[in-house]
Amino acid sequence: MAIFPKLLAGLALSVASSYAQDEDPEYDDFGPAAFMWPEDRVWDAAVDNHAPCGSRAAPRNRTDFPLDNGQVALVAQDESWKIQLGISYKDDPLSNDDFDVIISQDAFKELDPGHTCIPWPKAPDSVSEGDLATLQVKYISEFDTPRNQTFYACADIVWVEPANFNIKVPCFNATEPDNEDGAGDDWDYHDDVENDDDDKESSSGDDDDNSQGSSDSEESNDSDNKKSSGGLSGGAIAGIVVGVLGGLGLIAAAALLIYRRKQQRLRQLRQANSARGVQWPDGQTAVGKGTGSVSDSSVRMQNLSP
Repeated sequence: MAIFPKLLAGLALSVASSYAQDEDPEYDDFGPAAFMWPEDRVWDAAVDNHAPCGSRAAPRNRTDFPLDNGQVALVAQDESWKIQLGISYKDDPLSNDDFDVIISQDAFKELDPGHTCIPWPKAPDSVSEGDLATLQVKYISEFDTPRNQTFYACADIVWVEPANFNIKVPCFNATEPDNEDGAGDDWDYHDDVENDDDDKESSSGDDDDNSQGSSDSEESNDSDNKKSSGGLSGGAIAGIVVGVLGGLGLIAAAALLIYRRKQQRLRQLRQANSARGVQWPDGQTAVGKGTGSVSDSSVRMQNLSP
């Protein structure tokens, strides 16, 4: 299954970004971002800018998806912006108009390299087990060009009751943090891209390129600024904290052992130098003499009794 290479790819991206954020590895089996779960359609670089699914593949392999408490796992190898998640309840959607928006671009402003887990809302009451659907992710990225482009990916599913859903979803968050304000409220999302006609399928990628020709130099500068960001990621900081705590624990254990041994030696020295350890002329210790004296006295007291 394609899910495992993408899982390893996302982990590698997260780890690599902790050490060299300017040299992230690239993988050639998916675009800037993709569905890790449910499994998406086969990626095709020649059509990944074409709506609605960025693939020539038909909806054949469908993944079981729960009617309630569902999750979606995304994997990214490049920074992406204005992510939109949608769903179509048609067997084979052919246009963006066939999809209902679940998470809007305003709510999902950026996707960093690595893994991202997203909860999925409950299916409508009109949907039942066995029905078919297609999930869509639509986003903007530079990836293989210095200009922003719109990308698409789809994952085909079949609905199942939660009681019949036994798949352990590989859904977790492990991404490279963005130290810039690139996806903040002031980020230039390029209005021409946002107003792109969703009905255009095969020409949507070309329209995005043409509509942004006047802002190429500004986007290139923004890209250079983003790639110059540095610093430690959250995973690297967590590793340092764990290492420091482990070292402090070892130091504390060693200090306690040394303290106890020192106290033991001090007790032995005090016992050796106390009156109980003094040798008397007849060779008995103070303890022996004391014991003998008590014994003799006891005998004499018994002789006094009538």
